[in-house]
Amino acid sequence: MISPLPTNNVSDCTWQGVGAAAPRSHQGDVAQGVAGTLSGVEGGVVAVHGRRRRKGKMLCCGGGEEAVAARVFGAIIENMEGTDVGEAMIPTVVYETIAYMRGKGVDSPHAQGIFRKSANAVKLRNCKEMYNQGLKVDFETLGQVSTAANAIKAFFRDLKEPVFPTASYQAIIRMQETEKNNDAKIGKTRQLLETHTPPANLNTLRALLYFIADVGDKSETNGMSTSNLALVWGPNLIWGKGAGPDSGRIPQLAHIKAVSDFLEFVINNREHIFVGLNKEGYVEVDL
Repeated sequence: MISPLPTNNVSDCTWQGVGAAAPRSHQGDVAQGVAGTLSGVEGGVVAVHGRRRRKGKMLCCGGGEEAVAARVFGAIIENMEGTDVGEAMIPTVVYETIAYMRGKGVDSPHAQGIFRKSANAVKLRNCKEMYNQGLKVDFETLGQVSTAANAIKAFFRDLKEPVFPTASYQAIIRMQETEKNNDAKIGKTRQLLETHTPPANLNTLRALLYFIADVGDKSETNGMSTSNLALVWGPNLIWGKGAGPDSGRIPQLAHIKAVSDFLEFVINNREHIFVGLNKEGYVEVDL
């Protein structure tokens, strides 16, 4: 089990009462856009992670050359850097949300209907803004398990390139429709991951699916079976080029079922699929 990532010592870089003006010592940070949109966050203490701003082309809406690229929500996993990622290039938001949910217990009353229930929209938006600005998120003041569960789901949904890259989409659909032999499907899935999936995506995907499997194992208390979880998570992890949850394009019903069935297959066969993959940079990390 990996412990939550350490955070900076905040004794010299925190302030109380989010929504009030930052102290003079932090005006430079505010000017850089680090803490510019915190109004409305409820209570708590926030800390600025020591990260530089990244410039580059916007990945959507035809942004200009000097626009600030999305750093967490709306990013590309393999392009994330600094303290936005942790061990094995797994995004910090994935580490922290999973650690928080595990701490609360995936078989506790807090986890009832986890990943199916919606979060408070304002609290979720504040959570996303804080991660995008490099701030420390306190889920205790931002809706607890509901916000953490929806934040990690939103992270994957908002990616510019899904964790299962779009190049693998047609192969996934085709394999799900035609391959009936379990061992052959395991082999083809391993090949697909080794061929099309960057190591950062692969490390992140493995950590996520092992956690989802643990949630499914506690379905008697949290009400979320592996089948239910695959149905909820599938559209947030797998989509084709030009598609995705926020594209406005409605996938074929047959493809929706193929995606959820494939994800359930991967979760149920994870020990055979993810062990010993031949991919440079691939690391098996349990969160």
